[in-house]
Order: sequence, then C-alpha cells, then structure tokens
Amino acid sequence: MKIKGAMSILVKRAEWYGKSFEWLIDFIERNPMAETEKVTEAYNVFKAEMQSGLKEQNLLEDAV
Repeated sequence: MKIKGAMSILVKRAEWYGKSFEWLIDFIERNPMAETEKVTEAYNVFKAEMQSGLKEQNLLEDAV
C-alpha cells in the first residue's frame, strides 16, 4: 500500500467516526487492536512515511 491509498483509508475512517484525522491517529496509537487490519496497515504506512519525512528533514537541517 502506498501513502495515497493509506491516507484515503484513514480519512474515510475518521469520517466514519465523525471525528478528525488527528483524533483517529491518536485513537489508533492508544488502541491498535481496535481497528480493522486494513486501517492498521494504512496507519503503519502513514507512520513510516512520517518517520521517513522527519529523517529527511533532520538530514537537511544537519547539512545546512
């Protein structure tokens, strides 16, 4: 699964709950077994992408 598909799944799940995207991310972090396998996979893709982005940002800051 790529980040675009993961974001689509997560946004739709947040809408299903009637909550914000941020709420959903927090909910999944606190209760990882409460979601479907598809939502959990999407969250893992999202989390990996965010961590990758932070690493890239840190590398750029160190280079300056």
